[in-house]
Amino acid sequence: MLNRMYKKGLYTIVENRPLTAAVWRMVLAGDTQYIVRPGQFIDIAIDGLFLRRPISVCDWDDSTVTIIYKVVGKGTEAMSRMASGGVLDCLTGLGNGFATDNGSQSPLLVGGGVGVPPLYNLCMGCGFGACMGCSCKTKYGNKRICVDGPVLKREEIIW
Repeated sequence: MLNRMYKKGLYTIVENRPLTAAVWRMVLAGDTQYIVRPGQFIDIAIDGLFLRRPISVCDWDDSTVTIIYKVVGKGTEAMSRMASGGVLDCLTGLGNGFATDNGSQSPLLVGGGVGVPPLYNLCMGCGFGACMGCSCKTKYGNKRICVDGPVLKREEIIW
């Protein structure tokens, strides 16, 4: 079942620190009620850039959401310069997650280049299925990772 409940809101940066030279951890404080499953993502508006940046949720609780991101372009580079106390306009609770009680089933988190055209790796943005940059071929036709995923059954993907 597709998750169609999301929340637009302002989120305060609690922490933004490097884990490696290119990988960062950001903790945001705000309304997390629409983040309900692992595998969902948030969409962050970046000043000066047209498209929001969709970033996978690493962890969340009742009042914070944690993301881990890699600096690969203008948007994530701008994010790496953001300081605690800054405020971001975010959409939360996007995408379909996966149940943690799958038993023997193994969900596959698709994105970043697996079954995705190379163009998606160069200009990550959107998060609403409009740009079609994250389409993945499946037995049931093309699926947009940001809308129909990011979790797909591996049996349905055309490798």
